[in-house]
Amino acid sequence: MSKGDGIRKRGNNTWEVRVSLGWDERTSRYRRTQATVHGTRADAERKRRELLVALDKGVFVDPSRQSLAEYLEDWLKFCEQKRLSPSTVEGYSGSCHRYIIPALGSLPLQKVTPAHIERFYTDTLEKGSGRGPVSERTVLHAHRVLHAALRRAVRLRLLAANPCEAVEPPRPKKSEMKALSEAEVVSMMSLLEAEGDELLYGVVVTAVMTGLRRGEILGLKWTDIDLAGGTLTVRRSLLKISKEKEPILKEPKTARSRRTISLPRRAVDELRTHKTKQARERLMCGAGYRDEDLVFAGPDGSPFDPTKVSQRFLAFRREHGIEARFHDLRHTHATLMLKAGEPVKVVADRLGHATAMLTLDTYAHVLPGMDAGAADRFGQMLEAAAVGS
Repeated sequence: MSKGDGIRKRGNNTWEVRVSLGWDERTSRYRRTQATVHGTRADAERKRRELLVALDKGVFVDPSRQSLAEYLEDWLKFCEQKRLSPSTVEGYSGSCHRYIIPALGSLPLQKVTPAHIERFYTDTLEKGSGRGPVSERTVLHAHRVLHAALRRAVRLRLLAANPCEAVEPPRPKKSEMKALSEAEVVSMMSLLEAEGDELLYGVVVTAVMTGLRRGEILGLKWTDIDLAGGTLTVRRSLLKISKEKEPILKEPKTARSRRTISLPRRAVDELRTHKTKQARERLMCGAGYRDEDLVFAGPDGSPFDPTKVSQRFLAFRREHGIEARFHDLRHTHATLMLKAGEPVKVVADRLGHATAMLTLDTYAHVLPGMDAGAADRFGQMLEAAAVGS
């Protein structure tokens, strides 16, 4: 056994494992690493063998010298190997490289404390980043990313505890939901049609009449739409991973997001018209057309960048004084459906919500008026029955 190797009992079911890292010429001392193991002596022996094997293979990194930045880079590679969705990994990477690593990356992994993390959150909210102000929601996402990364460090026994557990992250302000009225929807569609932006018009009409998310609309293929039967099936979503990469098609995360809904007659008519215009574009483009069967695509048939749709809609609504964001078109669909008396379960299914309770929580503000209307109708029914008896 090399100098510094060994296992020492530190308490009930707690062991200290020490492994020598060799002679350090700079300090004229033996270097060693140690780990605390909770369990049996056999668990401690197993940990010691793991450390020795890592040393023998040359893949061991002394945790006492590994910085948080180095650990996070390793963790991001681990996330890629787990085959998480590209958008998830990109989101993790963005939080790490834009916020966490610049603020905390130089700290040794084992020296990161709750106070460091709390100060990072406070400073980021007060001073922002090099790219400008930072919202509570962005800092909350950074907290979740760091928490997940350090949770793995605890599992690998690089840390005794996760310092994020002792920190209360900021609570983002709930964004105000805006739902357009029936008259506002009609006016907006008339203005869009007059603008002549056929793609934006088709996407907005589909959003209002189906409640689909932006990515779900842009991920639609003609094979997903039954114009004769008047139905539409959500099978995928178009996601923008980064500025440098083309958007990708991705299957929905949950079974509830994969759904078939009925289309209003107006939506069917608009889609028929759009399909005819798209066929003409395909002929004009000739061999250069990328036929991916997408319902809403670029002039050459390529996937249409979701961010450009939002940018074009933002420019349109600013020009005409429309307050609703693109995502509010989904809220508009749900609100108008509920006001029309559709059951909450039906609306939840159309939106792809995990449960009807989520729909109730989101649109509770719509329900009081509906309840009063239902009470009036019930009273009128009894009064009519009394008169007839």
